[in-house]
Amino acid sequence: MRLPEAKIKEAIVHPEKLVRREALLYFTDCYSRDAEVMPLAIKAIETFGRSNAFLHVHVLAQLAQTEATVEWATKELHREEDTAHDLDSYFPALSRLLCNAEPQLLQPRADQVLQAPGFFKELAPEFRERLQLATWDADQCWKELERICAEGVGTDVDFGHASRVVEALARQGDKYTDRILDLLAKEVGDFETDPMTWLEIFLVELAGEMRLERAIPLVVKKLHECGDVLSEECVEALGKIGTDAAAEAVTDGWLEAVWDYRLYATSALEKIHSDTTVRKCLELLPQDKELDIRTKLADALLGQFADEGIEPVRQMVERRAYDPMNSDLMRKLVAVSTVLGVTFPELPIWKREAEEKLAKQERRMKEMRGFFQAPAQPTLPPKPAPAKERDDFLERKPAPFLRTEKQVGRNEPCPCGSGKKFKKCCMNRGKG
Repeated sequence: MRLPEAKIKEAIVHPEKLVRREALLYFTDCYSRDAEVMPLAIKAIETFGRSNAFLHVHVLAQLAQTEATVEWATKELHREEDTAHDLDSYFPALSRLLCNAEPQLLQPRADQVLQAPGFFKELAPEFRERLQLATWDADQCWKELERICAEGVGTDVDFGHASRVVEALARQGDKYTDRILDLLAKEVGDFETDPMTWLEIFLVELAGEMRLERAIPLVVKKLHECGDVLSEECVEALGKIGTDAAAEAVTDGWLEAVWDYRLYATSALEKIHSDTTVRKCLELLPQDKELDIRTKLADALLGQFADEGIEPVRQMVERRAYDPMNSDLMRKLVAVSTVLGVTFPELPIWKREAEEKLAKQERRMKEMRGFFQAPAQPTLPPKPAPAKERDDFLERKPAPFLRTEKQVGRNEPCPCGSGKKFKKCCMNRGKG
């Protein structure tokens, strides 16, 4: 049986950081509309400190905000920063939180936000655009979305702008529901010339923003196409819809589905909090043959905060029968078991190990922040080599370059520990 969400919310202010992290992620991963969550996150920050409350604060931007929480975030950005932490993570996270809040909450204090010393100035154009888009009617939003997709044929589009248009349309898009469903049912004819190449992606995003349950079969069908950007939007949309019907549709025909689909589908199940998700994960866990898929199924199962999920995952951790590159099941098992009040012989040992890993991860994140923030050091011209040494070098045969460390893949978790994929986090830092 899944734990009532009221109990999970209480864990957001738990004394143990591992527990607070997992409880917060339960609500942020599905973009919860529960307005009681953010005040509890604020309580945790005020109790344990800006840098110690949570491992990652950027996820707060995915929570529902209220007038009081927007006011709190604005005041925080007007306070003196802690240069060891705030400028690199805390202030940008709160700036993003304000950019994601409902425009009607932002309008009365827009100037106050933009003038805050801690506000991330790179987000100012986006902040202003969201307020402007809030004045558009549904027809204007729809026409702009069509224009973006038509002009993007054969090239790229401005995803940020398009997503903000989608968001504005979702707030008033009920009259377009049938049109959205009709268009989602169509297949792209020519990826080089058909505007639907882009439009289908934004329609999936729109279905998620509107929590459009009737779109579930169509979104799942798109997910089976296993396109990188499209599949990621399908995962987000299904997580936002988040019903038993979504979990049922995602797992239908699971064992016959290709590996790529199942991998994306497990990410959707992590976000869909329902009794059906628990049941389906328990059914599929012993049947799926792929280690990485089983690992992510176990992760999704633990994320439901259900008693039934503890023992099968405990056995996986005990046998080390999981892929640590896809999920740290031990850490998650410890946190969820603590919230549920479930104990087992290995729990104290695993808790110490999980806490040590967390401390190591935090040290690594600090090192990475220092690396990215460190000013470039001036270099002196090299001294000329002696003639004999230079001649010996020129006579050597070229040797192949051997990489001593594994290169991080685009779609792998970012080594900074943000929880994002490498391509969406540190891969592009320092470029441009």
